[in-house]
Amino acid sequence: MKTERWALSETEFLAPAGLCSHDELIATLPGLNSGIIVDRCGNPTNRWEDGTKGVPEYDANLASEADCLYHPKTDEETAIWLDVEVRANGDFHSLHG
Repeated sequence: MKTERWALSETEFLAPAGLCSHDELIATLPGLNSGIIVDRCGNPTNRWEDGTKGVPEYDANLASEADCLYHPKTDEETAIWLDVEVRANGDFHSLHG
């Protein structure tokens, strides 16, 4: 087990079973027309919200600092940041503490 800091929506916080650190969320940044895909820990991928590859390093760094992300399937804001215990494969195990 390891501890990671995850972004969760209110719905996910109430029922986190089935979540994974590799789940894709969207970070939106002022001045950009498209969001950047990040994982549940807030780590940016090299893909824009529409799937296009090639996010500039500067924008990726800003995305990694976004406080509020949203879930692309539900449009829910994921503004709750919590430490969670994660299995070796990245699957949720329990809330930390």
